[in-house]
Amino acid sequence: PSDLGRRPDIRQAEREVEATSSRIGVAVADLYPQLTLTGRVTLDARTFSSLFSPASIASSVGPALQWDILNFGRVRSRIVAREALFDQSVVRYQQTVLRAIEEVENGLRGHQSALDRTADLSSARTAMAEAVRLSQSQYRQGLIAFQTVLDAQRQLLRVEEQLAASQGNIVLNLIRVYKAAGGGWADEEDE
Repeated sequence: PSDLGRRPDIRQAEREVEATSSRIGVAVADLYPQLTLTGRVTLDARTFSSLFSPASIASSVGPALQWDILNFGRVRSRIVAREALFDQSVVRYQQTVLRAIEEVENGLRGHQSALDRTADLSSARTAMAEAVRLSQSQYRQGLIAFQTVLDAQRQLLRVEEQLAASQGNIVLNLIRVYKAAGGGWADEEDE
C-alpha cells in the first residue's frame, strides 16, 4: 500500500497548514465580544465548627463582557498577518507534495531504466554464451587460439556481473519508488 499522505514530510506540512488555519480563527474571534460567566464561593466563619454551616457560605455569579473595540485596526492587522502565514504554509505544502511526486516519478523512471537495461544485458548474456560455445568448438577443432576462448569467457563474465548488478538495481529502484510513494511495511488491516 502506498499513499503520499503517509510520508512524514507531507504530514508535517499538513499539520502546519491546519495550525496556521486555526490561528486565523483565533485572530478573527478577537473581533467579537467575549462573554464569560464568573462565579465565586467563599467561606466566612468565626469558628471552625461553623465553617461549613449555611450561614458561613457566600456565593456570587455574574457575567463579564470583554471587547477590544478600540483596537480593531490591530486585530485586523493580526488577521491579515495570520492569513499571510497560512498562505505561506499552503505553498510549502504544495511544494512538499510536488517534491514527493517528483521523487516517485524519478524512482519509476529509474525502475523502468533498470528493467530495460536488464533485458538488454540478458540478451547480451545469451549472445556471449553462444560466442563462448562457438569459440570452444572452434578451439577444439584447432581453428582458433585458446586466448580467444578466454577472451570470450571474460566478456561473458563481465556481462553476467553487469546483469546481476542491474537485477539488484531493479529491486533498489522499486524500494525507492515504494518509499517515495509513502508505502509502509504494515498491512492496512494492521493499522
